[in-house]
Amino acid sequence: MRRRGVPFQQVDNCILDAADLALAQRLVTQLETRIWTRVLRVFGARVNPFLRAWGLRPYYWSLDESAYATDVLFRSADALQALYPALVDQATHHFRSPDVLRFLGRRHGPRSTGEVLTRIQRRLEGVRVKHWVEGNSLKMDDKERQVLRVETTLNQPRRFMVYRATARGSARHWVPLRKGLADLSRRVELSRAANARYLDALGVVGIPLPIHQILDPLSHRRIVNARAFRPLRPIAPDESTCLAQLADARTLLAGVRARDLRRALTPHEPTDPHAHRRLTGRVSRLLRLYRAHGLIAKVTKTHRYRLTRKGHEVVTAALACRRATLQQPVAA
Repeated sequence: MRRRGVPFQQVDNCILDAADLALAQRLVTQLETRIWTRVLRVFGARVNPFLRAWGLRPYYWSLDESAYATDVLFRSADALQALYPALVDQATHHFRSPDVLRFLGRRHGPRSTGEVLTRIQRRLEGVRVKHWVEGNSLKMDDKERQVLRVETTLNQPRRFMVYRATARGSARHWVPLRKGLADLSRRVELSRAANARYLDALGVVGIPLPIHQILDPLSHRRIVNARAFRPLRPIAPDESTCLAQLADARTLLAGVRARDLRRALTPHEPTDPHAHRRLTGRVSRLLRLYRAHGLIAKVTKTHRYRLTRKGHEVVTAALACRRATLQQPVAA
């Protein structure tokens, strides 16, 4: 930025303002594709001149720890500080262990034996929320009170997988991630996706709308392609069961399928062909209904569906109403 003559304001490791933010983003993105082995080989030769003089094998460069941060720059510190307490509350009281596993791309099930820890730390610089899973972590803090930073740190890369060949000329398959720089691009991909999932989950915070303004539009019929769809009843027992399945941590990562909704409605699928056909038809109608109301979208070339932003808001509001007690709304 200095070489290009673009003015910017930097405090510590944060950029609080820049005349060309798009250029700043492009320069940062270039670091992800740089061939770091070449850069480090030059530094290695400077430190150890015998590498070239004696024709020694170059160093094997590895990452013992990597951190990838995503910064959301607010227009002012007051704007972030007005929202940050609600973000901290969401991260500490509403994110459960399956949610944290999902953020880091881990499935929740019998094979997930690692302990999930969440800690909130109040410092002079601000409040930090950090989640640990099997040596890897995901944290959120308010840098310089104006930048919302979400950062993924990988200390145990073998908890993740990379699609590569294990030997020259061999077929590619999924193997544990290495610490070497050869898998750096995969680290970036995993960390960026973890940060994005965390920010998406925080996206429901700060919506300046009462719950009735989120749920009321669902109480009207929808006309899509000259076809009428009934109103939704998101707080009703059966409807909320399906919505909870859409927001389940295990299905949020890969998407929900028709069979997932069938299991939510009936834990044991009927063996009678007529009953099974009725259940399948009911689930198909529900999927069409949710798509008509804009709650879900179909994943291209798959049989899976994912919640839209509107779907996240509706599901969060409906489940919150189901869990709320009489004292909570009265006290509010």
